[in-house]
Amino acid sequence: MRASSLQLLTMPVLAADKPYIVFHAAMMSIQNFGFFIMYLAIWLATPEAGVCSESRFAEGFMALTCFLVAFVRGKLAVRTCALGVVTLDRL
Repeated sequence: MRASSLQLLTMPVLAADKPYIVFHAAMMSIQNFGFFIMYLAIWLATPEAGVCSESRFAEGFMALTCFLVAFVRGKLAVRTCALGVVTLDRL
C-alpha cells in the first residue's frame, strides 16, 4: 500500500479507565517478564550440542521476545494515559 493510504485512528480514553489500563499493562508486563525468566532458564539449561541447536535457538528467541514485549506494553500504557487517547496506525 502507498504511504498516502495510512490513516491514524484515535479512541478517547476516559479518566476513569486510566487506572484499569495501567493495571492491565503492569500485569501483562510482569507476566511477560516472568516468561522471559522462564525461557532464559530453559535456554541456559539446554546443551549447545548440535542435536539441541534448534530448540536452543527457539528458547533464546522466545526469551528475547518476552523481554521486549514486557517493556513495550508498559510504554504503551504510559503513552495512553499521558495522551488521553489510544492511537492505532492502520493501513
